[in-house]
Amino acid sequence: MLTLAIAACSGQEDGAAPLAPQDACRASAEINCSKAYECLDAPELELLGFPASPDDCLAELQLACGEEPEEEFCADGEAFAADSAGSCMAQTASASCEQIFGETRETWAPACEDMCRPPG
Repeated sequence: MLTLAIAACSGQEDGAAPLAPQDACRASAEINCSKAYECLDAPELELLGFPASPDDCLAELQLACGEEPEEEFCADGEAFAADSAGSCMAQTASASCEQIFGETRETWAPACEDMCRPPG
């Protein structure tokens, strides 16, 4: 579940504002909890490890965001790209259930792939 939620995401072409790592994490938690309970039935939620309610989901994921130091948001050797984070969130929020749960993120939220990138 956390992997889905921390799949945060890009830049200016869609009008989305840049996001700091903690803001991207919190936005991702809100979007992913909302999408999960909109798109999945109870057995699917349980199978994927989601809590019983959207409020519990959001509380768990926001707690996880608070425990993740900003400097460790991306893997070693990668830099967080705030310009990509806002676009990722916009793409994720507008994605359909089928896209989120049936396709790879590269096809419906390409900005998310650029959120953590080599420095430079």
